[in-house]
Amino acid sequence: MPQLIDPQSRAQLIADAVNDLLVRDGAPGVTMRALADRSGISTSSLLHHLESRERILRVAATLTARAHLADIDRRHLTERVDAHLPRDQAGVRDVAIWLAWTEYARHADFLQPAVGKWHLEERARLRGSVIDAEVPRSETTESAADAVFAHLCGLRVAMCRSMRPLGIDAARASLRDVALSNRCRRRVA
Repeated sequence: MPQLIDPQSRAQLIADAVNDLLVRDGAPGVTMRALADRSGISTSSLLHHLESRERILRVAATLTARAHLADIDRRHLTERVDAHLPRDQAGVRDVAIWLAWTEYARHADFLQPAVGKWHLEERARLRGSVIDAEVPRSETTESAADAVFAHLCGLRVAMCRSMRPLGIDAARASLRDVALSNRCRRRVA
């Protein structure tokens, strides 16, 4: 009797393989052959179920984004702004994956909608962590949210450097300082 395969778990297996390849080899390393080898799913089966390499990558980006945002949502109540940065080395790897998708989307038009939406959703969550709910949206609050988001992105890059990466605790302290600084500046204005 043929074995039934859960499409969700297969899609996640493919997304994990794409993420591994992106972190290890960059965008050029995400070939159909490498993906088949890494996932253990034949190239023809990958194409049969997901139609094209572009669709495979869009699905992988979407699943990765959902997992990233769900992790932030789970941690938000207890960690607030810190939920946007990793707690451990496994989390630093997830940051490297996030950065790899961001870089890939800069050069692949078909990925820009998925990755762009991911950025907007994360920025909205960060804004909620940094700006009090009762503060109305304004140019000031939006530019403060943009400044904190830009700082967050820079911290992530610094954490993933191959030479002297920024430590987790230092990155978290820096993000809290910038978030607090922006919060205080808005109250004075």
